[in-house]
Amino acid sequence: MRFILGHHTPKADATSKFTGHYRAQQVVKTMTVCGLASIGGCRGPLQRAHLDQDPLNNDPANIKVLCQSHHFLYDRGRIDLAHPVMPPYYEDAHGNRRYEHVLRKQAAKPRPYKSTAKYTPEQRRELRSRAAKQMHADGRLGPPPRNRK
Repeated sequence: MRFILGHHTPKADATSKFTGHYRAQQVVKTMTVCGLASIGGCRGPLQRAHLDQDPLNNDPANIKVLCQSHHFLYDRGRIDLAHPVMPPYYEDAHGNRRYEHVLRKQAAKPRPYKSTAKYTPEQRRELRSRAAKQMHADGRLGPPPRNRK
């Protein structure tokens, strides 16, 4: 982002996403309520959402004021603005929302337990023992341990 000396605003011809967000602030100056407050579930500060996901398109028809929760869901395609419905969720022990669509995706792909171990526990023990003996013989681990009886 480029700045003009003595000014606190980005240069007018800059095209970074940060200047796009700055221009959106200039287009929609007053934010009082979330645009999807009617479906409930509002949480977090109000934000300006670019409906076409392009932060440089600051047409007033392209900017909608949403709370942080609805903005997050809209950007991920979980809320359709033509027919807005809050997706089902629950709150975990820490107060974080867990959405049902995520749980269904995880449940749709059950992973049967399949051992990926190449060796049995006895074979692994033998390999570790061999490796330790070799390292002791090379002097990398110091003298080998004494057998205790």
